[in-house]
Amino acid sequence: MRAAVGLGLPFLPPFLRGKTAEDFWHGANFAVGGATALSRDFFKEKGFDVTNIPPYSLDVQMEWFKGLLDSLATTDKERMEIMSKSLFLMEEIGGNDYGYLFTQNRSFTKEIKPLVPKVTAKIENAIKVLINLGAKTIVVPGVFPVGCLPHYLAMFQSKSAPEDYDAFGCIMWLNDFSEYRNCALKRMLQQIPRNPTVTILYGDYSNNILEIIRHLVIHGFKRETMLVPCFMNGNLCPDPSIYISWDELHLTEAAYKFVAHHFLHDPFVESSSISLSSPTMIPVLFLLCAHSATAAANSGGGGHLATGAGGDDGFSCFTRMFSFGDSITDTGNSATISPNASFNRLPYGETFFGRPTGRYSDGRLIVDFLAELGLPFLTPFLRGRETVAAEDFRHGANFAVGGATALRREFFEEMGLDLTNIPPYSLDVQVEWFKSVLHSLASADKERKKIMSKSIFIMGEIGGNDYNQPFFQNQSFINEIKPLVPKVISKIENAIKVLIDLGAKTIIVPGNFPIGCVPGYLGIFPNKLSPKDYDVFGCIKWLNDFSKYHNHALKRMMHRIPHDPTITILYVDYYNTALEITRHPAIHDPVGGEAVVRR
Repeated sequence: MRAAVGLGLPFLPPFLRGKTAEDFWHGANFAVGGATALSRDFFKEKGFDVTNIPPYSLDVQMEWFKGLLDSLATTDKERMEIMSKSLFLMEEIGGNDYGYLFTQNRSFTKEIKPLVPKVTAKIENAIKVLINLGAKTIVVPGVFPVGCLPHYLAMFQSKSAPEDYDAFGCIMWLNDFSEYRNCALKRMLQQIPRNPTVTILYGDYSNNILEIIRHLVIHGFKRETMLVPCFMNGNLCPDPSIYISWDELHLTEAAYKFVAHHFLHDPFVESSSISLSSPTMIPVLFLLCAHSATAAANSGGGGHLATGAGGDDGFSCFTRMFSFGDSITDTGNSATISPNASFNRLPYGETFFGRPTGRYSDGRLIVDFLAELGLPFLTPFLRGRETVAAEDFRHGANFAVGGATALRREFFEEMGLDLTNIPPYSLDVQVEWFKSVLHSLASADKERKKIMSKSIFIMGEIGGNDYNQPFFQNQSFINEIKPLVPKVISKIENAIKVLIDLGAKTIIVPGNFPIGCVPGYLGIFPNKLSPKDYDVFGCIKWLNDFSKYHNHALKRMMHRIPHDPTITILYVDYYNTALEITRHPAIHDPVGGEAVVRR
């Protein structure tokens, strides 16, 4: 329901309450409390007690939907149009399939865990039915961390030892089971064949709830109410808004609101294959691991990024990371080129390293935090090249250079721009550097393909400087700057295709930041703008609109790139991530949060 409101739709009418097609003009809700993915007959045939299992499984709900679709349109063309313009929420289903068996004290190893592939197959079948009917956008949430739900905590209290609980009081093996189910779900989503016009999104409910539990006060909850229900045995708590659980199995409106908000507004990544919503990149990397384990099962030695376990289907992943881009990602290439530059002196690097490292920040960059999930910091290519040793790049390399552009330097020379601050290290040059490293790492094509399949590639952010230079040189926005977008996107597209041709299986492509909130731009335009040009946070609206224009073009391009199902290309939304900090500075900086944007 929260998602419906956030998307501008009315609350969905329950299917069994509606009477005419008009009642379902904006959609319908087929969910039934206690419903299972597997049919009631399945549990009956297995000898389970079906007293509390309603006869409204996922298959039944799908039949209800088909009947409704036929009532909304009489021709195939009309039905296909309805399907293409509808959002389908395959809302968390499957939890009850396991819950009923847990309640009946069935064997976890022999009876409950083996249900996972069967439940996943039912969800897969429902998704395929929707796609065959013409669905274009399907959201498939994972399950909640059941080890944190009051019902399960009470059920296993007498059977659990202190070491079974994590630092927050959740039962670890139950949460591991939830993660096992979610990993199976994500792998299935990756394997569903579909054309590029179909988008399937995975909603990471589990990590959203864990985010609340791990940072209670920041999100408005309290530790004493963290794992207890607001409403139990007829007794109601005084303030549901500070509770996560409403009853022993369901969440409060406050918790549901948090999950829906993260899904609709918070940082997410999306792909022509699959999209995820999550407050962090960690669940994304675990999904990539599940996908790449199939594409490259025979991994070599060395470190592994996002190594994890998924029950019987344990997996390990990326042995190398390669990154391209500009100063947002540069970890030392510019410092090698210009050792006496200001960014190679304190206070740069003071926060984490205690010394300058060539990074354009006080500490670590995004690419550093990703590498820290299982790899060492990436060696800047120009620094490693000094020793001419493949050993320097055994875990990957960073080709990003501060000030680098997607388009070649010669292009800007032809535009008549001053080239003083445009380095000759465009994306094409960086890709050539990568090819040389790849050949130094492996002499045979088979070995190079293996390296490519076990590596993760970070394509950017790149393109920002292509616009920065004309902006800073007072070029016309309409005539000179905005027309650069398709050219920049084409360069990024070409680089992605080169990597795919070389054997890449996992490529992450970040979008541009909201430049209307960047001090460099705020300083350029103070005398040229009126108060109405700024939003309530002090950012320049039309510049942020331009960032969105670039990002939309980037995403459209990614959806068009032809590639086989073993390849994952993911878009990372830097834009909304940065705006989240701008809009809620105090939440993300409990010390103050006042110096986000200044004019």
